[in-house]
Amino acid sequence: MKIPDNQLLKSFLEHDENKRILDHYCKNPSKHNKEQLDNAFKRFYFKIRSLSYFSKVLPFEAVKFDKKIKKYKDYHLMIIDRPLNRDYDTSDNTLIDYLEDTSTNLKNVHSTKLQDHINDLDIETALNYLTPKQKNILYYSFVMEFKDTEIAEMLKVSQQNISKTKKRALTKIRRELDVG
Repeated sequence: MKIPDNQLLKSFLEHDENKRILDHYCKNPSKHNKEQLDNAFKRFYFKIRSLSYFSKVLPFEAVKFDKKIKKYKDYHLMIIDRPLNRDYDTSDNTLIDYLEDTSTNLKNVHSTKLQDHINDLDIETALNYLTPKQKNILYYSFVMEFKDTEIAEMLKVSQQNISKTKKRALTKIRRELDVG
């Protein structure tokens, strides 16, 4: 039997089981054998269509997933209790480990400067790149433990402004820690 010059049929007949079903149908052309051949081809064709669909959709879904992850990481930029993972610091130290406990250090109890509450020299150096407004917001947020809405009321700005300013400040600190 001559096989037509059709790539789909050639691929179908490359499988021994499909070739066996076709040979069986050619030798015994019955309704049952025809249904077996048709069902085998339908399964094969379904697999081909599925693979084609997934190979086209997968790259787009991967890009969409990457965008979702990037958006999440940008939104949750620096968590105070997340490990810093600096190259020279192999421990799992977090940013909160470098903040001084003001309850045991009386010289800092009345200090309103953020630098007075930092133990790590790298972070203290990174704070020098912040504006006074950014330093104040970080002080109120992390030292005084105020919520963004409370800081916004105190500084007479919107909560969104506080959130964006804090995010920019943390981004600057992270960038300086990565560069330094």
